[in-house]
Amino acid sequence: MKDRTSLYIALIISGLAFLQFVVLPTIRTRTSMTVINSIMADWQSANHITPMNYWINRNKYPTLPRLVTYKMRNRQVLKKDDELSARFILTLNFEPNPSVPQNSDWLFVLKKSGGNWKVADFRLSKLHPSDIKQQAARYDAAADRAALQQMENARTANAPERQEQQNQPKQQASEVKPLRPIPMKPVETPPQDQTKRPGYRAIPAYVD
Repeated sequence: MKDRTSLYIALIISGLAFLQFVVLPTIRTRTSMTVINSIMADWQSANHITPMNYWINRNKYPTLPRLVTYKMRNRQVLKKDDELSARFILTLNFEPNPSVPQNSDWLFVLKKSGGNWKVADFRLSKLHPSDIKQQAARYDAAADRAALQQMENARTANAPERQEQQNQPKQQASEVKPLRPIPMKPVETPPQDQTKRPGYRAIPAYVD
């Protein structure tokens, strides 16, 4: 009898563990995936009214062109402090538009709100290598123009000061007066006594 009771308890614990770690995560993933698939279907049909209802804050709903294709890259459902959240990374390919990168990875962050999954965040996950130049041109063009204009303004403002600095050495050089020659007195050397010269030998004088 005790063996059967232990067996039943073990089965119940195993069943609860299977429910907690397998069944419930699978259900949560599928229900959150349903929201993503619904949004993708609406975007492919250029419907931006229905997907707006999935956003927690409708003011953050993006303005996008029609979606052509999409591919699921990664998905993850998390539970922290009794709060459920799901993260999906999809590669989205929209119709050509200068404001939206093509064939790039986007991140969806969903949260369980009021029993339903809602989009809490949607942003570009990482820039695809083929879109680096396009993305940089779009986002940096205005900044580059502003930087160039600022440099031009600084150069124009500093032009008089720079010209003054360039002219200053010339003015200083013109103000330098030439040096007057200093008169030099000749140095008088006294006649040298030949008798004191080393090796001097006197020649005797003969008188007739």
